[in-house]
Amino acid sequence: MKRFRRLLTALLAVLMLLGAGSALADQPVIVSNLPTDVWDGAPQTIFDIVHRGTNYNWRVIRLVENLPVLDDYDNPVLFGNDVNADTSVIWDYWYLGDYYDDGRGHDHRLEVTADNRTQYFNFAVDYISDDFNECDWIVYPTYYSYNTVCSFGPQFRELSPELTSKWYMFTPLDLSKDGKQTFDLIGGSVYRIGKVDVLVEGDSVTVTYKYRNRHVWDYGQFLTFFADYDAVTTVNPDEIERKFEFGRTYSIENDFGGDTEQLMFICNIVTFTDSNPGLDRFWINLPENKDLRSQMLEMIGK
Repeated sequence: MKRFRRLLTALLAVLMLLGAGSALADQPVIVSNLPTDVWDGAPQTIFDIVHRGTNYNWRVIRLVENLPVLDDYDNPVLFGNDVNADTSVIWDYWYLGDYYDDGRGHDHRLEVTADNRTQYFNFAVDYISDDFNECDWIVYPTYYSYNTVCSFGPQFRELSPELTSKWYMFTPLDLSKDGKQTFDLIGGSVYRIGKVDVLVEGDSVTVTYKYRNRHVWDYGQFLTFFADYDAVTTVNPDEIERKFEFGRTYSIENDFGGDTEQLMFICNIVTFTDSNPGLDRFWINLPENKDLRSQMLEMIGK
């Protein structure tokens, strides 16, 4: 009997360890790409955050003797909220500053929080001086840092200029038939940088997206639906309840009230560059784009 109890105790201990291991398996994993000696104007990935199933928040703050430089601790240098995909944390002196060519750099901290558990990683970045003589003919790429991404469609400001002066687009959807609908993702209103798929299977709807390549840096996702255009009272993501997520399956009956006509609004945050060969320029007034927008407006009676 004692031997059996010892075996049972050992077995329970193993099961507890296995359970703990599985519970931690969905936590995001931080992969360091240090050292972070960075040329000005050349973004460099300093961390990769690998998504393992649990949405997470992340931010980078500057430290002085382990205290934030900023008065407001909630205003980080870099950040991403409610992320459900892999993320590359890039450092760009052109936009982020810290011009200290001293071999050490400023102290910073990466914080990644999921399920009320935060992982910390302290690091320093240092700027490398540019020793070569610049010539007038050197063309530097343009970086679109922390720019918004929307799916192709009409612009809110075309129909309701009082709502916003931003270029935000929305996409009218017909969810009455099974199949996959695919739309371009437009970054900063200037480049096609990826695709979004809307998959309808009976009562189920799933929205997923993918950027053209890994040189589009993903900093945050936002997805919502409006039952009709009259339901749009704001297009500020901070003022809209986050009821929807990419990659999750929703019910037309339960989540959309049985209404198969919806307006999809995506407002992701990314950084990209015009030197990325995988991206295409987007011209809003090309005839094919104007025709497709007109068809979408007809769908919603506008």
